[in-house]
Amino acid sequence: MSSPTAEIAKWIDRNFDLEYVTVTDFPLFPFGRMVRDRNGDTMVVYWDILYGRVAYTFPDDS
Repeated sequence: MSSPTAEIAKWIDRNFDLEYVTVTDFPLFPFGRMVRDRNGDTMVVYWDILYGRVAYTFPDDS
């Protein structure tokens, strides 16, 4: 297995067209990266330390 940082980068690359999103560090989550699209919608991609895999979440609109 490669590092969590590399796994997250691969996951983002497979699931997004990098011409249409910006990716920034999001240190509130383990190895967190914030993905923002042209509409300003965001999601956080991070390393789930309990299960040892990439996970993601969306901000709560409430």
